[in-house]
Formats: sequence, C-alpha cells, structure tokens
Amino acid sequence: KGAIGKKVTELIPGINTSNPELFEIYGRVSLTGEPERFETYVEPLARWFLVSAYSPQKKFFIAIFQNVTDQKRIEKDLEDARTAARNVLEDLQIEKEKLAEAKVKDEALLASIGDGVIATDEKGNITLMNKVAEKLLGKKSEEVVGRAFSEAILMEDEKGESIPSEKYPISAALATGITTITTITTITSSTH
Repeated sequence: KGAIGKKVTELIPGINTSNPELFEIYGRVSLTGEPERFETYVEPLARWFLVSAYSPQKKFFIAIFQNVTDQKRIEKDLEDARTAARNVLEDLQIEKEKLAEAKVKDEALLASIGDGVIATDEKGNITLMNKVAEKLLGKKSEEVVGRAFSEAILMEDEKGESIPSEKYPISAALATGITTITTITTITSSTH
C-alpha cells in the first residue's frame, strides 16, 4: 500500500546497508537482460526471500519476492535434527567401541583365570564360559552359550544323584539376587 512511486530504500529503510547485493543484481539484470533467481535474508524485515529478477526491457527490471522464511526455518530444524542424530550416532559408536574394548579385556581376564568360570544373564542363560570350564565339562562354549544353565549343565550330588535345577546354586542366586560362590567337586554334563 502506498508503494508506487517510492524508492525501495524508503519502503524498507536500511536495505541498502543490509542487502547491497540486491542493487548490484538488479542493475546487472536491467543492463544485460539476463534473469537471475536467488535467496536472500532481508534483515530489516527479518525474513528470507526467494527473489526472481528479470528485465522486460533494457534499463528496467522486475523483482518478484517470495517469502520463504517458514521453509528456511523448517530446513534449519531438519539440519539441526540431522546434526543431533549424527552426534547421537557418534556417541553410540564411541560407547560401542568402549564396550567392545571392555569385552575384550573381560574375555582376556577370564581366559587367564585358572578356575572354570561360567557367566549367565539374569534369566540364567549362559552368556560366557572360559576354556577351563570347557575342559572340566567336556563341552565347547558354542554348545552352551545362549542356553539355560539348568538345561546345559547337569549337576549331581556326592552320591551321584541328579540335583534338581531349582537346587542349583545359580538358581538360588538368581532368585534372591544375592551372589553366591560355590565350589563344585563333581560335575556331570548333559548330553542334550
């Protein structure tokens, strides 16, 4: 409203300072007749515009402004989300590498222990068995890892009678959450 006959600098005070490239582009378009299309941020209006400038005849130009501020905000939000996702992935990779390093150290430690060691998860499924335990039981780690301890390892008492799985020390430890250390002198492994 009331824009006809006014200079751009009157309509948007400060534009010649904030966007001097506009006048350079408009001058070039009006002299060469070659259209130009570009994006620019107009600080006095606090908006992004997609500007299409063309010349209908020499020494004249027409500029069409399309407000793309919302689109720019969305693009920035997406870029920020991508950056955040990249950062999370990098953090996860670092943690994964730390876990892998800790696992290697744990496995090296278990391999160096002179006693047989079998580790389980909170459900009683075997997660790890060292070489000494493999020799004692006559089973390979690959045969028992992932299986329930009570199914993979059969235990007998001093009379050679099978101990029910609920009486295994591991069952008591898992049921109560209290760690127990038990020395087993007679072990018979299952064949299934």
